[in-house]
Formats: sequence, C-alpha cells, structure tokens
Amino acid sequence: MNGNPPDSGPPTVAGLEAVRAEAIRWVADTRFALDQITRLSRERGSKFYGKMDLARIGAFGHSLGGQAAVRLCQVDFRVHACLNQDGEIFGTPAGSPDPIPSVIAGKGTEAPVAVMYVAEPGFTDAQLTAVKVTRKQFEDWRAAKNAALRSFLNGNSAASYLITIKLPGYVHASFMDIRQLGTVPDAQAADNLRVGIDYTLSFFDAHLMNKRQGWNDLMAHPKDGITVEPLGTRRVR
Repeated sequence: MNGNPPDSGPPTVAGLEAVRAEAIRWVADTRFALDQITRLSRERGSKFYGKMDLARIGAFGHSLGGQAAVRLCQVDFRVHACLNQDGEIFGTPAGSPDPIPSVIAGKGTEAPVAVMYVAEPGFTDAQLTAVKVTRKQFEDWRAAKNAALRSFLNGNSAASYLITIKLPGYVHASFMDIRQLGTVPDAQAADNLRVGIDYTLSFFDAHLMNKRQGWNDLMAHPKDGITVEPLGTRRVR
C-alpha cells in the first residue's frame, strides 16, 4: 500500500483527508469500546468484573485499521503497544511534497509501535502512463512518503520499529487469509500469511507479556527479504 497509487489514479488532497477522517472515527469507536471494557471490568455485579487485564491492552490493524492503531497509541495511554500492518500513515497527494498524515503530526505514540511496510514491486511505465504519472513523479512521491514515515519513527520517544517486507508474492493483501479460501490453497500465500502472524504475535508477546525471546530472534535473524530496524529515541531490544 505504501508504494502504490490507487487504481483510479494519483491520490488527491480530498481523498487523503477522507482517509484521515475515517481513521479518526475508528479511533473514537475504539476508545468508546475501551471505555465500556474498563467499566465492565470494574463494575461489581458485571460478569467481567476483575476478569480483564487492562494493563496489557494492545492494538493492531491492517491497512486503514493499522493507521487507526497508530493514531490510537498517540492519544490513549491505556494502549500499551500498537502495530500497523501496511497502513499508509503519510499519504502524499500528487504534485505535492507534503504528506497528509492519518496520525497527529509532530506527536509521538504513548507506547511502542511497529510498522510493517510491504515493498511491493514498482509499476511499469505503461501502467504509470495510464494514470498520467511520470516515473519521476512516482519515485518522488514514494520517497516523500517513506521519508515522512522514517522521520516519525525516528523522532518517537517510545520504542519504534520499521519492518520492511520484500518477499516473492508478498503484497498488501498478504496479511489476510482470503487466498486460502479457494478450492486449491496457495502455498506461497500461506507462507507469507505466516510471516505477518509471526511478527505480529512476537511483537505483542515482547511488549505486553515481556516474552522477548521470539521478538529478539526475529530482529537478530530476519528471514531473507525482511529487514527489522529499531528506531525512535528509546530503542529497546
């Protein structure tokens, strides 16, 4: 997602602002749910009274859900770790060097954050021509977004990680199991799905459960085609 323009053409200011508005709505919905979970956990007579561990709340999502997860970690101290599965948090409109972020500009997260970025193959010249985008515009556009993402993570006071995935067949939809629902399972898609699951579970095990061995192993010995960079001012292994 971070590397590709939409099928309908280059992104627009209006389109990116609409995405940001949707992420804000999702964050509000999630905070409402957290309010209700907290109330039920503390309300005597509730079947959930004292049964939920509110000290180990994490948030993650794919695509727009990932954008909302990072924004949630900026505004709600109850969330202790967040992970974004290939959600473009610094979308940049065509012809502009300035991203329109779905996160709060200039503000870090309240908790450790990991961003999984899928480095999908670029477009052919013919594909770019079809949506009236030059090769230079496309490369400048992608570079501006990636620079904004790195700047955000590098400036974060919480532990931050950029996980870049460049594996055969790995695309934005590889975090979903939709390609396993056909009559013939896709072995490569299943392997790629497992990669996303492994990194997601290991990140939350490390930052919510203090079980760091799996996360440390993935950071120290990533699979070929995957890089894991610890960023932020508080770099935790």
